[in-house]
Amino acid sequence: MLSIFACYAARLFGSVANALFLSKKASFPKGVRNSERLLARIDSANGDYESAFSHFKQYIIFRDSLNNETTRKAS
Repeated sequence: MLSIFACYAARLFGSVANALFLSKKASFPKGVRNSERLLARIDSANGDYESAFSHFKQYIIFRDSLNNETTRKAS
């Protein structure tokens, strides 16, 4: 029997994974960044540290890319 937390985490993971898919499809980098960060946190909370690290690396890539773009526009 799944705990309430496990049910909530699975449902949340599915929603965030869907948001990630749609953000990638729509070429919306802020959505990809935010989704990757949330997926990293969910995976970490579930003890799936390998997947959490993978999502966190993608989050860092998109975060840095967006920060560089913002800095370039400000110059």
